[in-house]
This record gives sequence, structure tokens and C-alpha cells, in this order.
Amino acid sequence: MKPVRNVIHAASFERMLVPAFMNYGAELSFSSIFCARGAGYSVPWDEAETKMPCSKCVSERKSIAMDKPGIKKAILLGATGLIGQELLEKLLHSEAYGEVRILVRRPLPEREKLKQVVLSDWDKLDEHADCFEDVTDVFCCLGTTIKKAGTQANFRKVDYEYPFMAARLAKAAGVQRFLVITAIGADAAARTFYSRVKGELEAAIRTLNLPSVAILRPSLLLGKRKEFRIGERAAIGLSKLVAFVFRGSLFKYKPIQARTVAYVMFRVAQMYLPGTHIFENDQLHRMGAQG
Repeated sequence: MKPVRNVIHAASFERMLVPAFMNYGAELSFSSIFCARGAGYSVPWDEAETKMPCSKCVSERKSIAMDKPGIKKAILLGATGLIGQELLEKLLHSEAYGEVRILVRRPLPEREKLKQVVLSDWDKLDEHADCFEDVTDVFCCLGTTIKKAGTQANFRKVDYEYPFMAARLAKAAGVQRFLVITAIGADAAARTFYSRVKGELEAAIRTLNLPSVAILRPSLLLGKRKEFRIGERAAIGLSKLVAFVFRGSLFKYKPIQARTVAYVMFRVAQMYLPGTHIFENDQLHRMGAQG
């Protein structure tokens, strides 16, 4: 038997998908981590999709407000960013969500189901704990660049402090799922400042022991940005010229469309995934291809 693992990486995820059953309607995901929590035994990864969940897991599954249309409520942070814009549209058009809340510096056009909180000073995010009440899913798409932030300290605020603050508020409010965008190569021990901050955020969120955490690690994002980033544009242009390079072991570095990441993020939020789960860039590509 292979041991039960709390963190399930992309390579194992594909083996965990099983069809919906017992009229639950949504796509579910079960593996040894689930039944080990209930029945006390483990299931090899290569047999996971053939095993039914234990009664305790089924009972817990019934308690999650995701089965009936319109019951779920979401909070989206970073709604004006490259991924956030795409994700917002998916949330608003989904029958699964009866309400979508966003925290923004400037209000967006009014939409059905959309509830906006204008937050001019994100340092005061913790003063808006009430925004997280009765929420099932928190989507964190916050992120910037050191150039735009101006200093490493400001970058750390946007990419570490604000997302972690949101995770703490989610924990206090009893939120069921916390989904966050970091980046390929995220590592708290990394030499590069960017990757180290992303890794430190992941590590900090894990300490909160939220019911369900999904960490998405995309590579270079493709899409139309409102602001011009010359370095990013150059990298995108170069990647198109050498697209043939991203094969085999290099596929995991292939640039990815923001709409693909948004699609996978939305899809993962419709699954029952207790614990912490990491979705690497190559897995995002594969899951996105199914949409």
C-alpha cells in the first residue's frame, strides 16, 4: 500500500477523478486521503478511482453546500487582473453560485449576483471580516510585479501579506475552500525573491489547516493586459517563436492562457478536495484542454 499523503501533487490528481454518483450531480474526487480519514485504511493511487468512499466521507460530502444550484457564495480577490477577469465571468454565469463578492479598489459595472466592496486601502482588509461570512469559496488571484510595486516590500504586501490575510479571514469565517494562484517554482527556500515569496505564502496558508486548499502554479501567463509590461511582452513573443521547445520535460514550463487557469480554478472549486492540493503548470494545461 502506498502511504496516505496530505499534499497531493498534479501527477496523482488525474488518477483521483471519478464519476459523480448517488445523484450528487457535481464531479467528485476521492483517493486514499479521504477514506483514510473515515475508515482508517489507505488505497493505492492506481486503484483510487475504482474505490467507493467510506460512509464518513459521504456524510461529510452531504454537508458541503455545493450540490444545489445557487447555494454557493464566492469571494474573488483580484477581479481586475488577467486571471481574475476571466474567473469573474465564469462565476457570474455559473448556476452554482447565488452570490459573487469582489473586493476592488474601484467599482466595476453592476451585474446580477455581483456584490462589490470598494477597498481603497488593502492594509485594512482585516476590517472587512464580515465580507467572508456565509461564503463557501474564496478565490485569490492577487499578484503584481516588482516593477509595478516599486519595491520588494510593496511586492510582498500584494503577493504575500494580502493573500495570507484573506486566508486567515476565510479560516475565521469557516470558509470551505480557499483557492490561490502562486507561480511555477514557488519555494520558500528559493534564492530568487519572487519564487521565495510565493513559496512562503503557500507555506503560511498550509499552517491554517483550512478544510480545502487548492494552489495553482501557472507559468508565464498569456492574455490581454490593461497595462503594458515590456519584459513580459518580450518573453511571450520569444515563447511563441520557440513553442516547439516546450515538449517532454520542458512542457511544464510552457506559457499558459489566463482563461485556462481561470477555467481550472473554477473547475477545482466544484470538486470535493479536503486537504491541500497543488496543481502544477503542466497539470493546468491538461485539465484546461478538457474544457
